[in-house]
Formats: sequence, C-alpha cells, structure tokens
Amino acid sequence: MDVVKATILSDLKYAFLDLLGELLGEVQSIDRETKCFKLTSAITSCKTYIQTVLNKIINWFEFSQNKKIDQFDFELAIKASTFLMGYLYKQNINPTIINGSSSTVLFRGEYFNCFFDLLNILFENIVKHSNVESINNTVKISFNIDRNKLYFVVENTLGQGYMYCDSREKLDNIVRALQADEAKFELTSREGGSGILKIRKILQHDLRSTEWAITPTIVESRFKIEIETDVSGIVYENIDN
Repeated sequence: MDVVKATILSDLKYAFLDLLGELLGEVQSIDRETKCFKLTSAITSCKTYIQTVLNKIINWFEFSQNKKIDQFDFELAIKASTFLMGYLYKQNINPTIINGSSSTVLFRGEYFNCFFDLLNILFENIVKHSNVESINNTVKISFNIDRNKLYFVVENTLGQGYMYCDSREKLDNIVRALQADEAKFELTSREGGSGILKIRKILQHDLRSTEWAITPTIVESRFKIEIETDVSGIVYENIDN
C-alpha cells in the first residue's frame, strides 16, 4: 500500500501537473494577443481538481489500511490487485483464475497488503512490459495451496516488438541475483524494472518465508513466473471443501 500511495503522490500527481503545465504554456504562446481566458482558467481549475481527487484517493487508502481484515483468501488479493491496475492504468486485466486447491485456505488479515503488493508487481509488469494491451492479453493465474505451501503461476502473452534477447539476458541476471545471499539486496534497484527481487523481499521479510522459490521464464511468446512459498505461519483457517 505504501508503494501505491507514494506512486500516486509523486509519479502520478506530477505527471498530470507537468502535462497540464505544458498545455497551459502552449496555449499562452499561440497568440499572446488572443486572451484565451476561459481555456487557461479551465486548465488551472483542472490542475487544482486533479490534486484534490488524488488526495481523496490517498485518504481512501489510509482508511482501508485502518480497517481490520480478519482473514482473506488468495482470490480476493488477486481481484483487488487487478482492480487497482484498471484504476491506475485504465487497462483491465481479466485473468483466468484456476484454483487447484482441495480446500479453502484463509490467510491472516495482517498479511493482505503483502500479497496485494506482490501481485501488484506482477500485474504492473504485464501492463508496462508485455507490449500487449491488457484487454488483448491472455493472462492466466493458477494456484494451489497444500501442506502449508502456496504454489502459483502467472502467465501472459508477449506482443510484437518485445525484446526477447534483452529480456532473457536480464532474467539470467535476476536468477543469479535470486540465488545470492541477503547482503545482495541492493541489486533490487538495478534489476531492470521487473520487481522480481522485490518479490523476494516480500516473501522473505514480510511473509517470513523460510522456504521459497521464484522461477521466471520466457517460452515462445509467453512470459511465465512460478512462485512457491511456505505459508505455515500465516494461515488463519483451512476449510475442507
């Protein structure tokens, strides 16, 4: 949640304001003899309105964080993350969700933000790096929870113009970094924007997993990331179906 709030307050806010500032400058430079009072006033009002709306969104996040969630299932975290992607990027991700679990597993509420942040990283990768409009992207999420292990796979289509060679080289570097010790966490900021090493930090530090594995691969025109983690310490309830 903190990452989302920071993104809205910094990147998103200033991106809007910079664009409106450029528009205002262009309008004013077209013809200084022509006083476009209504248009310039509308642009100024728009800048104020955007800041107000973004502040309201931040307040919503703070309100949501103050609400106590006793328990949640993995599908709820998936749906919350896809909703946020649609709101932030105006691109709807409608993944096919395949639940292979033989029972319904509920996680303790205080770990919701951990899963939410993890899934946001994965879905943001699809929006930003797949070279395919989300509405046309075939996204599949399959997961299974068994014997205190969560195993899930996220797959998506890669579009024309995707830099396969560069991406495979980056993935090789990331896989090597994943195998490095904890002292190498500073590599996170230099991994190339995939966020995969941030996922490792979430698994190890936030979810306190002692057994985990992250396997990113590119096969033909599909990107796939497999994640396995121990969830024995964060399960709220296991209900047999």
